[in-house]
Amino acid sequence: MADAFKSFFSSAAIALGRPDLAMKMTKSVSYARALRNERAGTGDEPPTPAAIYTAAARRMDGAQPMTFGTLPSGERVRVRRELGLMSALILGATGAGKSRLLIALLLEPLRQVLDDLRLDAHRQADVGVELELIDPKFETFDLFRRYVAALWLGANDAGRELLERSVRVIDWSHERVTPLTPFDNHFAEISNAYLAHLRADVSTRTSPQSYTDAMRQLLYMFDWLLIELRYPLSYRFAVRFMHDVGFRKGVLTRVAEPEVRYYFENFDLTVPRQTRDGFLRRVQYGTSFPELRASYIPPEAMDKLGLMKEAAITLVNTACTTTLPQALGYERAAWRATDVLCAAPRRDPRRPKSFVLEEAVRFLEDANADHVETLLTGLRTLRSVPPVPSRRRDQGPLASLRERKERGRPGLSGSSRHDRC
Repeated sequence: MADAFKSFFSSAAIALGRPDLAMKMTKSVSYARALRNERAGTGDEPPTPAAIYTAAARRMDGAQPMTFGTLPSGERVRVRRELGLMSALILGATGAGKSRLLIALLLEPLRQVLDDLRLDAHRQADVGVELELIDPKFETFDLFRRYVAALWLGANDAGRELLERSVRVIDWSHERVTPLTPFDNHFAEISNAYLAHLRADVSTRTSPQSYTDAMRQLLYMFDWLLIELRYPLSYRFAVRFMHDVGFRKGVLTRVAEPEVRYYFENFDLTVPRQTRDGFLRRVQYGTSFPELRASYIPPEAMDKLGLMKEAAITLVNTACTTTLPQALGYERAAWRATDVLCAAPRRDPRRPKSFVLEEAVRFLEDANADHVETLLTGLRTLRSVPPVPSRRRDQGPLASLRERKERGRPGLSGSSRHDRC
C-alpha cells in the first residue's frame, strides 16, 4: 500500500513541476524493492555450471530442433529451428568449418523431410527451408550442390520430385549459362530510377576501372534508359545510341520517363565526347565475354520461358574462373543479392529464409554504398546468416555490423583473413 501511495504522489509531483521530489520517491521505492529481492535470495545455493547448462538447453529446445554442438558432458545442444535461424555471429579462422556448419544446419530440415517421404510417399511435403546461397568463390556452392545431389540419390521418387522443383541453380560456365535481366524492374516497391541507381552503384564499386563523376552519371542514366525500355545490355546498341542522332530520337519516343528523354535529347550538349568514349569502353569490357553476352536476353523472352520462377533453394555461382573475371563475378553476385533483398518485403515473414553471402566483405567495404544499406536492412526480413571473412574485428565492416547485431539485426560469420581467388 505504501508503494502505491508513493507512486501516486510521485506522479502528482511531476504534474506540479517538481521532478526532484518524484525522483526521490521513486529512488526509495526501487531501493526497497532491490533490498527485498536480495534478502529473499540470500539463502539460495549458487547454481552449478551443469545446472546452468541444463536450464539453458531446456529453454532453447523446442519444435524442429537443430543440433549446434555438444556440452562439456557430451550432451548435444539442440536449438529449436525458429530460434536457431533467427540470427547468428560465427567467427573462425580460414578452414575452421564456418561454411560446413551453415550447410549442416540448413540441410538438417531437408533431410528430415526426405526421411518422412520415405515413410509416406503420398503425403503433402515441402522442403521446409528457404535458402539463397551466393558464392563468388565456388567452394561453398560446389560443396552444397554435392550434398543436395547425394540427398537426391538417396531419396525415393517422391523425394526426388520434391528436390527437382525446389532447387534452382544459377551458374556461368562453358557448359551452362543462366540468363538474367538486371534491367527489368519486377519489384513493386522500387522505382525505375532507384533500381538504376543500385545497378550503377554496384557496377562502379566493383569495377577495376575508375569512373569520373560525369561517367558515373552517364552510367546511371543509361541504366535507367534500359530499365524504361526493358532492354538487355548490348555494346552494339550502346554505340549506335550514343553516336546516331536519328536512331537515338527514335528510341526516345518509346521512353515514358521525361527525365530520361530530356537528358538524352540534350546529350550532345551536356556530355563530352571523351566521357562517351570512356563509357563505351567500359560497356565493351563488361559484354566482351561470350558467356556474359549469352546471359543477357530480353525480359519478354524470360517471361515467355518462365525463367524468372523462384525456388525455395537457390544456389548462385559467380566465381572468378575461366568464365567470369573477378570484378564481373562480384558485380553479378551483388546484383543478385540486391534483387533478393529488394524482393524481401513481399515474403511471408513468418517463414524464415537463410541468406548466405560468401566473401561479403567485398560488398561491405564501403559503408557509404547504397547496396550495403539495402543488404543490411533487407536481412531483417529474411532472418539470414551470411558468412563474411573479416579483417580486424575492431574496424571495417564487421565493427559496424557488430553494432547492428547488438541492436537486434541479423549477424554474420567471419574468418581471420580475406581469401582471394
